[in-house]
Amino acid sequence: MYSADPQATVHDQDQQAHTRSEMRLLLNQRAELAQLEKAAAATERTMRVAHDIRSPLAAIQTVCDTLILDTDDPERRDRLRLIIGQVEQLTSILSAAVEATRDHDDAPESIDLEDLVLSLINLLQYQTYDDLLFDVQLDHDLECRLPPRGLTRSLYHLLRNAVEASMGHGDGRVLLDCRRLGQLLEISVVDNGIGLPPDLLREGVRAYSTARNGTALGLCSVERFVNGLGGRLLLHNRETGGARVTLRLPADCHVPVAHPEDRPGG
Repeated sequence: MYSADPQATVHDQDQQAHTRSEMRLLLNQRAELAQLEKAAAATERTMRVAHDIRSPLAAIQTVCDTLILDTDDPERRDRLRLIIGQVEQLTSILSAAVEATRDHDDAPESIDLEDLVLSLINLLQYQTYDDLLFDVQLDHDLECRLPPRGLTRSLYHLLRNAVEASMGHGDGRVLLDCRRLGQLLEISVVDNGIGLPPDLLREGVRAYSTARNGTALGLCSVERFVNGLGGRLLLHNRETGGARVTLRLPADCHVPVAHPEDRPGG
Protein backbone atom coordinates (compact mmCIF):
# COMPACT_ATOMS: atom_id res chain seq x y z
CA MET A 1 0.00 0.00 0.00
CA TYR A 2 1.34 3.39 -1.03
CA SER A 3 1.81 6.01 1.68
CA ALA A 4 2.56 9.59 0.63
CA ASP A 5 5.45 11.39 2.29
CA PRO A 6 3.87 14.17 4.44
CA GLN A 7 6.85 16.45 3.91
CA ALA A 8 6.66 15.98 0.13
CA THR A 9 2.92 16.67 0.21
CA VAL A 10 3.41 19.91 2.14
CA HIS A 11 6.19 20.93 -0.26
CA ASP A 12 3.94 20.26 -3.27
CA GLN A 13 1.14 22.29 -1.70
CA ASP A 14 3.54 25.16 -1.04
CA GLN A 15 4.74 25.01 -4.63
CA GLN A 16 1.18 25.04 -5.96
CA ALA A 17 0.27 27.99 -3.73
CA HIS A 18 3.37 29.85 -4.92
CA THR A 19 2.50 29.11 -8.56
CA ARG A 20 -1.06 30.37 -8.08
CA SER A 21 0.26 33.52 -6.43
CA GLU A 22 2.69 34.12 -9.31
CA MET A 23 -0.06 33.59 -11.87
CA ARG A 24 -2.34 36.09 -10.10
CA LEU A 25 0.50 38.60 -10.06
CA LEU A 26 1.17 38.10 -13.77
CA LEU A 27 -2.49 38.44 -14.67
CA ASN A 28 -2.76 41.62 -12.59
CA GLN A 29 0.34 43.05 -14.27
CA ARG A 30 -1.09 42.21 -17.67
CA ALA A 31 -4.39 43.92 -16.85
CA GLU A 32 -2.62 47.02 -15.51
CA LEU A 33 -0.41 47.28 -18.59
CA ALA A 34 -3.42 46.84 -20.86
CA GLN A 35 -5.08 49.78 -19.11
CA LEU A 36 -1.92 51.86 -19.42
CA GLU A 37 -1.67 51.14 -23.15
CA LYS A 38 -5.35 51.91 -23.66
CA ALA A 39 -4.95 55.26 -21.91
CA ALA A 40 -1.79 56.02 -23.90
CA ALA A 41 -3.54 55.25 -27.19
CA ALA A 42 -6.45 57.53 -26.23
CA THR A 43 -4.00 60.31 -25.37
CA GLU A 44 -2.17 59.91 -28.68
CA ARG A 45 -5.43 60.05 -30.65
CA THR A 46 -6.52 63.15 -28.74
CA MET A 47 -3.17 64.80 -29.44
CA ARG A 48 -3.43 63.98 -33.12
CA VAL A 49 -7.00 65.25 -33.48
CA ALA A 50 -6.08 68.42 -31.58
CA HIS A 51 -3.11 68.96 -33.89
CA ASP A 52 -5.21 68.39 -37.02
CA ILE A 53 -7.85 70.87 -35.86
CA ARG A 54 -5.63 73.49 -34.26
CA SER A 55 -3.42 73.97 -37.32
CA PRO A 56 -6.25 75.25 -39.58
CA LEU A 57 -7.64 77.30 -36.68
CA ALA A 58 -4.30 79.05 -36.41
CA ALA A 59 -4.37 79.72 -40.16
CA ILE A 60 -7.89 81.18 -39.91
CA GLN A 61 -6.80 83.52 -37.12
CA THR A 62 -3.78 84.67 -39.12
CA VAL A 63 -5.95 85.45 -42.15
CA CYS A 64 -8.44 87.37 -39.99
CA ASP A 65 -5.64 89.41 -38.41
CA THR A 66 -4.39 90.32 -41.89
CA LEU A 67 -7.86 91.26 -43.12
CA ILE A 68 -8.39 93.53 -40.10
CA LEU A 69 -5.25 95.44 -41.04
CA ASP A 70 -6.33 95.67 -44.68
CA THR A 71 -9.83 97.06 -44.12
CA ASP A 72 -11.09 100.47 -43.04
CA ASP A 73 -14.66 99.25 -42.51
CA PRO A 74 -15.40 99.22 -38.71
CA GLU A 75 -18.29 96.78 -39.10
CA ARG A 76 -16.12 94.35 -41.04
CA ARG A 77 -13.40 94.61 -38.41
CA ASP A 78 -15.92 93.78 -35.68
CA ARG A 79 -17.05 90.70 -37.59
CA LEU A 80 -13.47 89.56 -38.08
CA ARG A 81 -12.75 90.08 -34.37
CA LEU A 82 -15.82 87.97 -33.60
CA ILE A 83 -14.38 85.17 -35.76
CA ILE A 84 -11.04 85.47 -33.99
CA GLY A 85 -12.81 85.24 -30.63
CA GLN A 86 -14.51 82.00 -31.67
CA VAL A 87 -11.21 80.59 -32.93
CA GLU A 88 -9.55 81.38 -29.61
CA GLN A 89 -12.43 79.73 -27.75
CA LEU A 90 -12.09 76.55 -29.84
CA THR A 91 -8.34 76.54 -29.28
CA SER A 92 -8.90 76.82 -25.54
CA ILE A 93 -11.34 73.88 -25.61
CA LEU A 94 -8.77 71.76 -27.49
CA SER A 95 -6.05 72.64 -24.99
CA ALA A 96 -8.32 71.66 -22.09
CA ALA A 97 -9.14 68.33 -23.79
CA VAL A 98 -5.46 67.54 -24.26
CA GLU A 99 -4.62 68.57 -20.69
CA ALA A 100 -7.35 66.25 -19.36
CA THR A 101 -5.68 63.25 -21.03
CA ARG A 102 -2.27 63.83 -19.44
CA ASP A 103 -1.04 61.45 -16.78
CA HIS A 104 -0.66 64.01 -13.99
CA ASP A 105 -0.06 61.47 -11.23
CA ASP A 106 3.00 60.01 -12.96
CA ALA A 107 5.59 62.07 -11.10
CA PRO A 108 9.24 60.96 -11.24
CA GLU A 109 10.16 58.32 -8.68
CA SER A 110 13.23 56.27 -7.83
CA ILE A 111 13.04 53.06 -9.89
CA ASP A 112 15.00 49.84 -9.53
CA LEU A 113 15.49 49.00 -13.21
CA GLU A 114 16.44 45.39 -12.58
CA ASP A 115 13.17 44.73 -10.75
CA LEU A 116 11.16 46.49 -13.45
CA VAL A 117 12.89 44.76 -16.36
CA LEU A 118 12.71 41.26 -14.85
CA SER A 119 9.04 41.77 -14.00
CA LEU A 120 8.20 42.73 -17.59
CA ILE A 121 10.22 39.87 -19.07
CA ASN A 122 8.56 37.42 -16.68
CA LEU A 123 5.18 38.62 -17.91
CA LEU A 124 6.19 38.36 -21.58
CA GLN A 125 7.61 34.87 -21.09
CA TYR A 126 4.23 33.83 -19.76
CA GLN A 127 2.60 35.23 -22.92
CA THR A 128 5.03 33.87 -25.53
CA TYR A 129 6.49 30.61 -26.77
CA ASP A 130 9.25 28.72 -24.95
CA ASP A 131 11.88 28.92 -27.72
CA LEU A 132 12.27 32.71 -27.48
CA LEU A 133 15.43 33.67 -25.61
CA PHE A 134 15.53 36.80 -23.45
CA ASP A 135 18.94 38.27 -22.66
CA VAL A 136 19.39 41.11 -20.14
CA GLN A 137 22.55 43.19 -19.83
CA LEU A 138 22.22 45.57 -16.93
CA ASP A 139 24.72 47.67 -15.01
CA HIS A 140 24.89 46.56 -11.37
CA ASP A 141 22.57 48.43 -8.95
CA LEU A 142 21.31 50.61 -11.78
CA GLU A 143 18.67 53.02 -10.51
CA CYS A 144 16.97 56.00 -12.08
CA ARG A 145 14.42 58.64 -11.20
CA LEU A 146 11.73 58.72 -13.88
CA PRO A 147 7.92 58.63 -14.21
CA PRO A 148 7.20 54.95 -13.41
CA ARG A 149 3.99 54.50 -15.41
CA GLY A 150 5.41 56.06 -18.56
CA LEU A 151 8.66 54.09 -18.32
CA THR A 152 6.86 50.80 -17.64
CA ARG A 153 4.44 51.35 -20.53
CA SER A 154 7.24 52.31 -22.91
CA LEU A 155 9.49 49.36 -22.06
CA TYR A 156 6.62 46.90 -22.23
CA HIS A 157 5.60 48.19 -25.65
CA LEU A 158 9.15 47.97 -27.04
CA LEU A 159 9.72 44.50 -25.60
CA ARG A 160 6.40 43.22 -26.90
CA ASN A 161 7.15 44.66 -30.36
CA ALA A 162 10.50 42.88 -30.31
CA VAL A 163 8.83 39.61 -29.30
CA GLU A 164 6.24 39.89 -32.08
CA ALA A 165 8.93 40.74 -34.65
CA SER A 166 10.88 37.63 -33.63
CA MET A 167 7.93 35.26 -33.87
CA GLY A 168 8.48 32.52 -36.43
CA HIS A 169 12.26 32.54 -35.97
CA GLY A 170 13.53 29.27 -34.53
CA ASP A 171 16.34 31.15 -32.82
CA GLY A 172 14.26 34.16 -31.75
CA ARG A 173 16.16 36.39 -29.34
CA VAL A 174 15.39 39.64 -27.56
CA LEU A 175 18.15 41.59 -25.81
CA LEU A 176 17.51 44.39 -23.34
CA ASP A 177 20.61 46.45 -22.59
CA CYS A 178 20.50 49.12 -19.84
CA ARG A 179 23.45 51.29 -18.91
CA ARG A 180 24.34 54.64 -17.37
CA LEU A 181 26.19 57.13 -19.56
CA GLY A 182 27.08 60.03 -17.29
CA GLN A 183 23.81 61.86 -16.58
CA LEU A 184 21.96 59.80 -19.18
CA LEU A 185 20.26 56.43 -19.01
CA GLU A 186 20.45 54.39 -22.24
CA ILE A 187 18.04 51.51 -22.72
CA SER A 188 18.19 49.46 -25.92
CA VAL A 189 15.81 46.71 -27.04
CA VAL A 190 17.35 44.53 -29.74
CA ASP A 191 15.80 41.64 -31.66
CA ASN A 192 16.69 39.37 -34.58
CA GLY A 193 13.26 39.58 -36.18
CA ILE A 194 11.91 41.13 -39.38
CA GLY A 195 13.25 44.63 -38.73
CA LEU A 196 11.50 48.00 -38.75
CA PRO A 197 9.57 49.11 -41.88
CA PRO A 198 11.72 51.29 -44.17
CA ASP A 199 8.94 53.89 -44.30
CA LEU A 200 9.06 54.24 -40.52
CA LEU A 201 12.82 54.84 -40.55
CA ARG A 202 12.53 57.27 -43.46
CA GLU A 203 9.47 59.29 -42.41
CA GLY A 204 9.74 59.23 -38.62
CA VAL A 205 7.28 57.88 -36.08
CA ARG A 206 4.68 60.66 -36.27
CA ALA A 207 4.52 60.82 -40.06
CA TYR A 208 4.48 57.03 -40.39
CA SER A 209 1.69 56.64 -37.87
CA THR A 210 -0.45 59.42 -39.34
CA ALA A 211 -0.08 58.13 -42.87
CA ARG A 212 -1.25 54.70 -41.78
CA ASN A 213 -4.36 55.64 -39.87
CA GLY A 214 -3.20 54.97 -36.31
CA THR A 215 -0.61 52.25 -36.93
CA ALA A 216 2.33 52.62 -34.51
CA LEU A 217 0.26 54.53 -31.95
CA GLY A 218 2.21 52.68 -29.25
CA LEU A 219 5.51 53.85 -30.70
CA CYS A 220 4.11 57.38 -30.88
CA SER A 221 3.32 57.13 -27.18
CA VAL A 222 6.90 56.01 -26.46
CA GLU A 223 8.29 58.89 -28.50
CA ARG A 224 6.05 61.39 -26.73
CA PHE A 225 7.17 60.06 -23.33
CA VAL A 226 10.83 60.34 -24.32
CA ASN A 227 10.47 63.80 -25.85
CA GLY A 228 8.57 65.01 -22.80
CA LEU A 229 11.61 64.23 -20.65
CA GLY A 230 14.06 65.88 -23.04
CA GLY A 231 15.38 62.52 -24.25
CA ARG A 232 15.73 60.85 -27.64
CA LEU A 233 14.23 57.82 -29.35
CA LEU A 234 16.61 56.15 -31.84
CA LEU A 235 15.43 53.57 -34.39
CA HIS A 236 17.78 51.38 -36.44
CA ASN A 237 17.74 48.15 -38.42
CA ARG A 238 20.74 45.90 -37.79
CA GLU A 239 22.92 44.70 -40.66
CA THR A 240 22.66 41.16 -39.30
CA GLY A 241 18.86 41.35 -39.22
CA GLY A 242 16.37 42.63 -36.72
CA ALA A 243 15.97 46.02 -35.11
CA ARG A 244 17.49 48.13 -32.35
CA VAL A 245 15.34 50.70 -30.55
CA THR A 246 17.14 52.91 -28.04
CA LEU A 247 15.81 55.27 -25.38
CA ARG A 248 18.17 57.96 -24.10
CA LEU A 249 16.71 59.60 -21.02
CA PRO A 250 17.91 61.76 -18.15
CA ALA A 251 18.78 59.29 -15.40
CA ASP A 252 17.61 61.69 -12.69
CA CYS A 253 14.47 63.44 -13.86
CA HIS A 254 13.11 66.08 -11.48
CA VAL A 255 10.61 67.93 -13.65
CA PRO A 256 9.24 66.60 -16.98
CA VAL A 257 10.02 68.96 -19.85
CA ALA A 258 7.17 70.15 -22.09
CA HIS A 259 8.41 70.23 -25.67
CA PRO A 260 6.70 72.08 -28.54
CA GLU A 261 5.90 68.82 -30.31
CA ASP A 262 3.90 67.70 -27.27
CA ARG A 263 1.47 70.58 -27.61
CA PRO A 264 -1.49 70.43 -29.96
CA GLY A 265 -0.55 72.21 -33.14
CA GLY A 266 3.15 71.89 -32.30
